[in-house]
Amino acid sequence: MKKVIIAMLLLVIFLFSGSAKYYWFCEKVHEDKDIAAIKIDEANPNYLTLKNTSIFAPGAISDRGIIPEEIRAFGKIFEKENAVNYFYKLEFEANNQGKLYALCGLFYLDYDY
Repeated sequence: MKKVIIAMLLLVIFLFSGSAKYYWFCEKVHEDKDIAAIKIDEANPNYLTLKNTSIFAPGAISDRGIIPEEIRAFGKIFEKENAVNYFYKLEFEANNQGKLYALCGLFYLDYDY
């Protein structure tokens, strides 16, 4: 019985120590970004669409069978040479739905972040 309790205790300690290191690392990377220094065209209509969107479309085709405007804007920003800068800015300046698009873009462009 003691062996089972000790094994479970060690497992819990191991799991929490790994999670703590992961979250600490992500917060450290998150704090290191200087968003004010990132230069993008903030008047870009695609950027404004994602920044002010009221929906997050989980798929490329909506219920009505059309491609949502947000998905088109995401694709156009994703194709830009400095797309990662747009997504960094979106992460800090957009509403919650826009932040989801930013995180999707950063997942593919800067996975470590």
